[in-house]
Amino acid sequence: MKTCTLGLLVALFAPCVASAQSSLNIPGPKTQRLMLGEWSTRIQYAVSKDLPKGGMAAGEEKWYAGPGGNSLIEEYREHGIAGDISGLGVSWWDSRAKGFHVVWCDSTDPAGCKVLNGLGRWEDNDLVLASKDTVDGRKVNFKEIFSEISATSFTQSIYTGEGDGELKLLVTIRATRKTP
Repeated sequence: MKTCTLGLLVALFAPCVASAQSSLNIPGPKTQRLMLGEWSTRIQYAVSKDLPKGGMAAGEEKWYAGPGGNSLIEEYREHGIAGDISGLGVSWWDSRAKGFHVVWCDSTDPAGCKVLNGLGRWEDNDLVLASKDTVDGRKVNFKEIFSEISATSFTQSIYTGEGDGELKLLVTIRATRKTP
């Protein structure tokens, strides 16, 4: 009986979930809607003090619209050189600030979650997120760029640096759409 009830609920509500996932009510270029869906990822870590030889990982991302299409949700999983990482991101448009706020939670953050203190903005067809934080008394800058966004792929480039110094590439994630 439980299996039949669950099957009926899935049959009734699956179309609603599917349509909610494809509808965004957030200002931005058409390319932001292309990011909705499920993606396989290849992650390239640059040489750093934590990874002196750099390294590779694989994973997956899932992007979908939040309630009412007023937010964008990302689920993230990665397996590789940096271990098993899982993350959840939620972004929403702030019409007064004319940018996106982002909350990012992941299994490598001792605090669990953080709110990026910068705003995300579209620069042509690239989504650029930036944040400045203090970590162990040091000023740390963070920048993430989503570029080359198409119906079948996109690239995420993550940069970091200290103080007013140059930002250095930390991670490049290449996403390829999973086939249904």
